[in-house]
Amino acid sequence: FINPWRREVLKLDDIKHRNGISDILDIVKPPMIISYSSSICPNERVPSDYPSYVYMKGFVFVPNTDESLIDTKVIQFLSKDPSAIDNNSTRPIIYLGFGSMPAPD
Repeated sequence: FINPWRREVLKLDDIKHRNGISDILDIVKPPMIISYSSSICPNERVPSDYPSYVYMKGFVFVPNTDESLIDTKVIQFLSKDPSAIDNNSTRPIIYLGFGSMPAPD
């Protein structure tokens, strides 16, 4: 089901590897950093069955940034409430990422 979507919507070539992106990762071996809370994985050790290009570094915090360095379009987007009629309301931004990385098993 992924290849028709890649062809028709994204205009990309089919993925020809049996296990999709996980096979490509095994070929290319890009550095992969896994960020997590120390409450979930307190010992910070990469399991022995993980590939050599995987690094576990704990939770990542982004330092405060001077707003003058941020593109004004980004600031405008983050400050608008899509549910507000006048679009002048603000809302807190919360991001939870549960990445989806296919694996062979």
